[in-house]
Amino acid sequence: MSVDTDPEDEVEKWFGDIIKHHKELAEQEAKNPAKREWVGLTDEERYLGDARSSEEIEYARAIEAKLKEKNHAS
Repeated sequence: MSVDTDPEDEVEKWFGDIIKHHKELAEQEAKNPAKREWVGLTDEERYLGDARSSEEIEYARAIEAKLKEKNHAS
């Protein structure tokens, strides 16, 4: 005996299954985020392409170091 199914019902179920799967993947990623390698600034990015005073350069390096520290802590 064959059971007649409504194609629209099948499509809704298929999309529902896909959405459920993506939600599960998003929850897993939220629990275990992928670790990424730190990528620092280039000299041009750090100094905005212009010559800067030694104080400005040290300040830029300190900000970058703090960001790196915060990113490795999470």
